[in-house]
Amino acid sequence: MRRPISACLLAAVVLGVLVGAASAGSSATVVEVIKVEGAIDRPLLGYVEQKLDQAEAEHAVVVLQLNTAGTLDEDAVALAE
Repeated sequence: MRRPISACLLAAVVLGVLVGAASAGSSATVVEVIKVEGAIDRPLLGYVEQKLDQAEAEHAVVVLQLNTAGTLDEDAVALAE
């Protein structure tokens, strides 16, 4: 199962870099790698949101590297909202 997810992430990164490079012309494309390890809880969610906001401000391509089994005892849908 890990292999298809890795392939999808790689494809998304390549596509994002190509689209970003085409729209930016000759400027360099910034790639921001956000690593998420462990259970997803509110503090980790805040960290990810902060990193995504920074990447958006920089017009960066984001690679979200996940190594998690999910949430602890919180409702994942409520956490995402």
